[in-house]
Amino acid sequence: MIRQYIQRPLEIVTTINPDSPDDLLLTCASFEERCRNSISKLDKNYRTRVGLIVRFHGRDRKSRESVQDNINYLAGMLTNKLSSTNSRVYVVDCDKEDPLDGFIKVEEILQSEKLISTNKDITVDISSFTKEYLLVLFKLLNISKNRVRVLYTRGEQYDKELSWGVKSVGSVPFYNGYHTSSSKDLLIIFCGYEGHRSYAVWENCEPEKTFAIIGTPDEYESDKPLEAEKRNKRLLNIGEPLVEEKRAHAYDLNETIKIISEIYDEYAEKRGYNICISPLGTKVQALGIHAFYKEREREGRDCNLHVLYARPFDYAPEYVRKSGGLWEYLLYDPNTTEASR
Repeated sequence: MIRQYIQRPLEIVTTINPDSPDDLLLTCASFEERCRNSISKLDKNYRTRVGLIVRFHGRDRKSRESVQDNINYLAGMLTNKLSSTNSRVYVVDCDKEDPLDGFIKVEEILQSEKLISTNKDITVDISSFTKEYLLVLFKLLNISKNRVRVLYTRGEQYDKELSWGVKSVGSVPFYNGYHTSSSKDLLIIFCGYEGHRSYAVWENCEPEKTFAIIGTPDEYESDKPLEAEKRNKRLLNIGEPLVEEKRAHAYDLNETIKIISEIYDEYAEKRGYNICISPLGTKVQALGIHAFYKEREREGRDCNLHVLYARPFDYAPEYVRKSGGLWEYLLYDPNTTEASR
């Protein structure tokens, strides 16, 4: 039985447990305006024991200035929200293209603050993390043992490409799966607005079959073309039986887990395929991949998903998007919050 996670729009960010501060608030500073959004909506009584800001360096001067401005804002806001004089805000400089660099540095802080444990209240803003970093860092946060609440600010859509070129296609650390040479390969791609990246993953993987998952917006009208569909025409035009299109809500965590589960059960469990998956859509869909892993772990079942990611050469200036709505995803059962304290 797949767990149904609570997901809802949010106006004010309170602590997970109303009677105590959060143990950790983890966020990422980037050149995007939306990295400030959730912090700007912290309740006046919100408190956290540790604030942790991951910083990616911009490549040009304008990006560096934007990142530093956002760092100053986030650090100042979180400093005012610390729960005691012994609390601290950390700023961690990380290599954007090496998620293991961030993993090692964040793990060191979590160990020093005794946060690699159980029964911790952890709030994570995933809005500005890369999908690689999101997947790798969630290996540290252990959503099975802690009360993890995710915040996500949607970005506004743009008509122009968000990035250009493909620098590399590679495996995401800790998500390598176990594949046999005698089995056929199946690829699941969550398609976003950068069709050149999805096509590069498909070329790299050379699968027997591909499911291209096209994200639908809140107000979905089936007779109208979707932006992700238009951007990924090169992949979709390959056509069935090689490439089959499926649709799923771009920001629905439960629907993301459900569609992965259905494909995995049919093709991995019943037909013995090797399954590769690539998160090139929304951050929520990337989060769904990690949650699927944890669902399999909770059920005592193996998970042999091999996660592939395509890194672009560079990001376009238009990538700096304005903030959309803030959403909350509870990766724990809220009915057990107080009882487990």
